[in-house]
Amino acid sequence: MNGETGSPSERHLVPPASEERRRQWIERRARRDWKRRLRAHIVSGLTDDILRDLLIRPAEERDEHRNILDMEIVRQYVPLEFEGRSVPDVDAPRELTWATEDAVKRRLRGIESIYGYTRSEPYNRTSRLVALWYGEEPVLPEFLKDVLYFELRLGNDPSNIRLDSSCKVYPVDSPSISNVTQPIRSFGSLGFLALLEHRVHSKIPVRHVGVTVGHVVDDGTEDTIELETDDQMCPVQLQVAPNFERQGRRRPAFRHSWARPRECFDEICLLETNTLSDELVALYHVSDAIDCNALFSLPSGIDPVGSLTVPALLDIDDVYDSLIEMLPLEVHKFGAGTGQTTGTLVDIQDLEDDDTYSTQAVRDDTQAFKLKIEWLSPDEPFAQDGDSGSLVYARHHGKTVPLGIHYGSDEGLRVSYSYLLWSWCEEIDNKLDLRLTFCSPGRCRYQSSSS
Repeated sequence: MNGETGSPSERHLVPPASEERRRQWIERRARRDWKRRLRAHIVSGLTDDILRDLLIRPAEERDEHRNILDMEIVRQYVPLEFEGRSVPDVDAPRELTWATEDAVKRRLRGIESIYGYTRSEPYNRTSRLVALWYGEEPVLPEFLKDVLYFELRLGNDPSNIRLDSSCKVYPVDSPSISNVTQPIRSFGSLGFLALLEHRVHSKIPVRHVGVTVGHVVDDGTEDTIELETDDQMCPVQLQVAPNFERQGRRRPAFRHSWARPRECFDEICLLETNTLSDELVALYHVSDAIDCNALFSLPSGIDPVGSLTVPALLDIDDVYDSLIEMLPLEVHKFGAGTGQTTGTLVDIQDLEDDDTYSTQAVRDDTQAFKLKIEWLSPDEPFAQDGDSGSLVYARHHGKTVPLGIHYGSDEGLRVSYSYLLWSWCEEIDNKLDLRLTFCSPGRCRYQSSSS
């Protein structure tokens, strides 16, 4: 790659996606927006009495995914058609299940001690919606008392989660994983390099960005970080990318106008890579063995090759239902603090969202999830200081399946936490019309089998 011409900014650009691929992106976004409005419509018709009736129906009346089998009951609440699109029988029961859970969460908003939701084991037709709380025990509304498909569970103190950036400087065993450092020497990890591409406008340049968590940058005084490897004595400075500047406010610029903090999305941090050499850009690419959707069943009409590099290709319903049924799942990460580690994904928690049913034209309603990962043992932590920002992934038939971005750990419980990568990609798409994807050999000259 030596002898390349052009500025670093020009050399690191990537050709835009084809018009056909871009059209598919636009159609997929339109369908997701329609499904969100459909679900809000269903929720609006679910009174307390109806919710109680739905939640007390026994397992014998449900399929393996907890959906009610009786279509007469389902069609009382799910229309045959909505905004000119049909709602087929194959989808209607699932829409009712998710709308029922969303309606319950809506009723419980404002209870400060409830911090998230999950599902009970075993993950089959008996699995319940679980509200996690800590602090003052919540007082439930009458319709939720003594129902089969809801559980109030005492969880763990969220304040015990310590962010895994550190004022200690850890050595990096592999040059393929970097320390992201501030002047005070607090550091985290550069998770991976990605492509950032406008979903609609093909004339806007497609460029590489680095991905990490915002609190690594927040430990410094400016929106600048230093990238170091163990074989590079002079650090390279990287700027936070436009729309993602922190500016001392502990959230990216595109979220500054939202009054309510949301921890998952306030941690999104993308970095410009135009100061990196070609060798480093090639070095920090994730392997060609990546397949973002290897764990999931692809709907008909989806190009299996085009789906390899897209973390937010599927609807969150499909991602969540599939992952929760795979638990416990072995996962891995490579961080600047502890290097290569393995843990066990044991839970996927839905973080509370107060804005889902807002009447504003643009809403802060992207679904946020975090992953709970148990350590193998006290002597084998999944993550510690310096690992914030590292990519969490699973392996499946020789493929690397990206799942999340690590941000913190509770050492007392020996668990670590990551934000679901799907949520980050979806939020960037929702708010900025930008798609965050991994590189593919067909488009990116830095991505090859030797990278």
